[in-house]
Amino acid sequence: MKKRITKLIKKCVCGLVFGLFSFAEVNAADVILFEAENATQVGFSGVKTDVACSGGKYLDSFNGSTGSFNFEISTPEEGWYEMTVYYKTPSNNRNARMRINRQNDFELALRTLTTTFTTKSFSIYLQNGINKFQVAGDVAGSGWTPSFDKFDFVKMGTAPEGISVPVENANLAYPFSYAGDVKSEITVQHPTATLVNLTDNDERTVYNAGVTSTTIIVKCEFPIILSGVLLASQNTNIQSWSITSSTDGTTFSAVTFPNKLELYYGVQLWKTNNTNASVAKAAQYYCLTITGDETIKIGEFQLLGTPVVDGAGGNMPEDITKGDVINAANTRITASASTSTTEAYYNALNRSINSKYTTLVATFPLSLAYEPLAEKKVVSYSLTNQVNFNDRNPRSWMLNAQKTDGEWVTIDTRNDVFFPANLTTLKFDISAPANYKAYSLVISKGRDLEASTSIGIQKFQLFESGLDTGISPIEKENAVVAFGGKEMLTFAADKEMSGQRFSIINLTGQVVCEGVFDGGEKTVNLPSGIYIIKTGHDASKVLVK
Repeated sequence: MKKRITKLIKKCVCGLVFGLFSFAEVNAADVILFEAENATQVGFSGVKTDVACSGGKYLDSFNGSTGSFNFEISTPEEGWYEMTVYYKTPSNNRNARMRINRQNDFELALRTLTTTFTTKSFSIYLQNGINKFQVAGDVAGSGWTPSFDKFDFVKMGTAPEGISVPVENANLAYPFSYAGDVKSEITVQHPTATLVNLTDNDERTVYNAGVTSTTIIVKCEFPIILSGVLLASQNTNIQSWSITSSTDGTTFSAVTFPNKLELYYGVQLWKTNNTNASVAKAAQYYCLTITGDETIKIGEFQLLGTPVVDGAGGNMPEDITKGDVINAANTRITASASTSTTEAYYNALNRSINSKYTTLVATFPLSLAYEPLAEKKVVSYSLTNQVNFNDRNPRSWMLNAQKTDGEWVTIDTRNDVFFPANLTTLKFDISAPANYKAYSLVISKGRDLEASTSIGIQKFQLFESGLDTGISPIEKENAVVAFGGKEMLTFAADKEMSGQRFSIINLTGQVVCEGVFDGGEKTVNLPSGIYIIKTGHDASKVLVK
């Protein structure tokens, strides 16, 4: 039930203005011109006067962690256009990102140091009619931007070589959220059949609460240090959102968000701006309260952050390093680059949330490898970015694994992944887990494609059990083990359970599949959602993505 957000939000939601856009003009030479000072500014005010500029004005640089600007142009036909940006960059390392319609963000690499306005051109794909633009901070949504004079658009005669037509209707939600974690518990004041859409990591699907105010409480498996919240509304009536947290589920206190960004119409990212990894900030319960003036429709609710636990060996969840000594003397930990003794490569693998790995001279590909004490079957892994210096974030990588005979194979690949805030853990499933001798994270790109010279990781963890992956084992005899993948559910049972019946049930109570265990592995194709596998008196919850 995917819908494109088509309504312009004309209200001020939590201090952010959505859906107010300025339009461009077309001159006699078929050049579509938009003056930057005419854009709708969100979170800042920065029109300056300069007689050397087109129209005598320009839009000054702004802090991309708190501001953005929006505008629209109308094109006579669909196709490729050359967009020329007139800008100046008065100091180094200023950058910006642009979103066109619902395409993925792309980087406006405008790093040429200049105190006078200069130009740079980009090939972009536009639809026939109205096209909506948003310009904000760099790809992580932070940092100061250049200053902008104007934007010119000219239809290209031929398509640029080596560039594919961008996919519209891109999903803006992040690939992992503790609200949608299969091991989190959600208590909803007004449950409906559309509840599964609330935390499916896709803001285009809708949870219809059926009321004008509601409360949602998430109990995470572990306490988390909250780094941000993504909220998406699917209608214009939301009057207020608020987030509170609790360590015990009884006493809740307000969470403050210094930065509130508009990612798209009705899609907001609220960031806590963590500056340290203080365990004292962690809470296990988070409550979302929403009010509106008509039936509330929520596209997505995501909790972003990093988990902390109590126990020996560190305060991050246990992983395949359990029982191993993680330090410089461990020769089974290697890295292709490490320039810091205090932020050494092995810090990425220990379970201390306050240690991290940094290399200031990154040559790509950059690898970080670990050979556990024995072969391990890793079903998921996580990356946590650093608590500071988000320009060090990895952006694209592979996870490689070594077979017993020494051959390395790639078991997972991720491209253009952006961490929403500092100190955020993103988790990823392995589609075909198997026993391997060693694992290696191979980073191919840093956050800034043109200027990345350093990489920083707070933590890199590898999990062999169903920690937040859709695998939900029943820890007793005759167990059923299930794995939720991309629109499929795979499960198996011990041989002792052969002949017993099973049922797969969705959250509305409908039986979508049933049969008899035959001692082997079964795979069922299912739409994304949460399912329950029931056998006898036992049940296991599984997330299908």
